[in-house]
Amino acid sequence: MLRAQLECQYGLLEQLVREGALSEEQRADVARPQHNSFEQNDALLDLLLRSVDTRLHECFVAALRRTHQGHLAALLDTARGES
Repeated sequence: MLRAQLECQYGLLEQLVREGALSEEQRADVARPQHNSFEQNDALLDLLLRSVDTRLHECFVAALRRTHQGHLAALLDTARGES
């Protein structure tokens, strides 16, 4: 579901860089011009899943809210047992 609904191209990656959750190099890797939106989503989700840094996950949920993707943040909160 996240793969299909996530919108990396509308400020999400930039928000994660501003918060220090992603480096500029990681942002560029996810946002490669040859990547379509599903590939960008896959690259970001893969990066998140490989990370053991809980701050990255918290920043991701906060960035979703700041980029008008609160419905996805709520979904993740529910999956983690938060409401």
